[in-house]
Amino acid sequence: MLIRNPFPDSIYTVGYWAGRITRHAGRTPALARSTAQRLATYRRRYRELAAQLADVGYIAAGSITRRYTRCGTFNCRCHADPPQMHGPYWQWSAKVDGKTVTRRLTQAEAEHYQEWIDNDRQLRALITAMRDVAAKATELTLQEAKTKSAKAKSQAEGLPKGRTQ
Repeated sequence: MLIRNPFPDSIYTVGYWAGRITRHAGRTPALARSTAQRLATYRRRYRELAAQLADVGYIAAGSITRRYTRCGTFNCRCHADPPQMHGPYWQWSAKVDGKTVTRRLTQAEAEHYQEWIDNDRQLRALITAMRDVAAKATELTLQEAKTKSAKAKSQAEGLPKGRTQ
């Protein structure tokens, strides 16, 4: 049960709701608490993501492919029916300075490159998640600043709290 405040224009308002007394200075406590909690959650999530960045190992751009080839010898098994191709041969391809670079690898090198490429994808995913969290926190911070500015302006003009012209 909510008891009506006898002093609606006072700086400190006391309300009784469901057996709980709340005090706040001219603002809606649920909204302010919610905003602060959401910002704290965004900060915590951002820090968690930033901490995960330290765990990412070496990175490499590009892709790994496994190739099977035919040789030029006519009587080779790769020309038989059905063909038994030579390989596998591992290749790494990536864009370097706007040009595609391809390099043959051993299987051990291919495993290392695949790990580094996976790390690169993880890094990109972490940065994307950090940008998303930062965008949400920025929007909430700007919205809160705008609300505070509007309230300060209305109080300076002598209007009742929460109302603007």
